[in-house]
Amino acid sequence: MRKTNRFIVKSNLDKPTVVVGGEAAHQMRKVLYLQIGESVILPDGHGKEVVAEITDFIQDSVELRLGVVNEIKLSGRQVVLYCAILKHDNFEWAVQKATEVGVTSIIPIITERTIKTGLKYERLKKIIQESCEQCQRGVMPELHEIVRFEDAIKTAEGTKIIFEFDGEKLSNIKSDNAISIFVGPEGGWTQSEIKQAREAGFVVASLGDYILRGETAAVVGSWMVVNGNL
Repeated sequence: MRKTNRFIVKSNLDKPTVVVGGEAAHQMRKVLYLQIGESVILPDGHGKEVVAEITDFIQDSVELRLGVVNEIKLSGRQVVLYCAILKHDNFEWAVQKATEVGVTSIIPIITERTIKTGLKYERLKKIIQESCEQCQRGVMPELHEIVRFEDAIKTAEGTKIIFEFDGEKLSNIKSDNAISIFVGPEGGWTQSEIKQAREAGFVVASLGDYILRGETAAVVGSWMVVNGNL
């Protein structure tokens, strides 16, 4: 039995029909070869979704009849990933995988050892949307503007964790439903940053016996925290 595919749309879901174009229409028509009468799920990316039936193909678009709009049940644990901007396409990879494992928000940060300081936001938002569709996630994580480390540690909420090789085990940490996790850049955190984090109430935690690359730490840390391994 074929799964019901999800396509995140920005259209108003509270009306009888909707016409979908762009990449979503291309996927329905040219990649999945969906037919009139087949159903898809259309989330709005912000907590609502609807089962929709394909009723017509109009040039490069797809017309769908909308059913009843439902609220998407959210996980009780809200995890915010503060990740240092990484070189090359490593930050994009971290964002893609963190989206798949279920973080609530992603906040890029600039640290003392950050080398790359700019991001292509539209590309990152597309990566997030495609990742949500691929993993059947109906609510997209929010991508925030870049903040500096010293400002980020002041605004982080809930249980605050900064990942460092020689930190304590995650399993020893008691947590709230809101958790903020911090992942450093290629060169790691400076002693000053770890000191600032401790003074701001952070727990310094380890992800195991090996030193991980920044993008790997972002994904492993996100998965462990989202799935309650603490």
